[in-house]
Amino acid sequence: MQKTNTKLVLGTAQFGGRYGISSRKIVNDIQFKKIMDYSKKKKIKQLDTARGYGNCEARLKKNKNIDSFNITTKIFFPKKSNKKPEDYVRFQINRIIKNLNLTKIYCVLIHNPGNFPKRSKYFYALKKLKQEGLIKNIGFSVYETNYLKNIIKKYDFDTVQLPYSIIDRRFEESGCLKILKKKGIKIYARSIFLQGLLLLNYNKIPKKFKRKKRSNAWRSWSDWLKINELSPIDVCLNFVNSNKHIDQIVVGVHNLEHLKKIINFKRKKIHYPKFFPLKNNKILNPLKWNTL
Repeated sequence: MQKTNTKLVLGTAQFGGRYGISSRKIVNDIQFKKIMDYSKKKKIKQLDTARGYGNCEARLKKNKNIDSFNITTKIFFPKKSNKKPEDYVRFQINRIIKNLNLTKIYCVLIHNPGNFPKRSKYFYALKKLKQEGLIKNIGFSVYETNYLKNIIKKYDFDTVQLPYSIIDRRFEESGCLKILKKKGIKIYARSIFLQGLLLLNYNKIPKKFKRKKRSNAWRSWSDWLKINELSPIDVCLNFVNSNKHIDQIVVGVHNLEHLKKIINFKRKKIHYPKFFPLKNNKILNPLKWNTL
């Protein structure tokens, strides 16, 4: 990893709620401070948060190092609202700025682009706030390639956040990464550990992921790591970091030791296994895990 760790973005979902396959507890105050202090020390420059991350904004505001980071946040647009789109967006952005004690926001991502283009007025309201200087960058946080393809055709934006990992290469195989790069749109890769699923020992992976033929890939993954004496963190980070199209890598952590392993991962050449990627969208998209 680069000495300045400029490619890493610290995800904050675990600061405001339970997040990840193991449903661990919210990061406590002691670990929160250690994580923030260590991130600053290692020159991580960005935080990734969202309006929906519980009391995360309040915790971040209280941290003395918050001014050291550029903040990317995500907002949802409602199905129905008594407010006009411009009023709704302005209210949300002003609330974020106040909650985090900012003068402007580095990046705002739309969190439910599946509703577009029907709600395009919200996007243009966001763009107006960018023109006013309240936001530096705007974009979308996506889960599916079809949504992104539709968005690329219709909107002019700066940033996209999407899932990408050794197991999930949908956006690469669809050609979306190349298109985004040609347009100069920054690509943030998230879910590189698939909410921690790729870090679990085989016997700790929930049974629903191992039903029928699904079990073979997870068994192969566990055996391959063991035979090659590789850490899943090292493999996952090397894979994503080696993709020239990826500008930033969003990682969430539960404690300081987890963060240290990520920041200090061992860079090496790896011959990746052929049993990945998977094609089952119900496994690749956490929003569909309840249907497994």
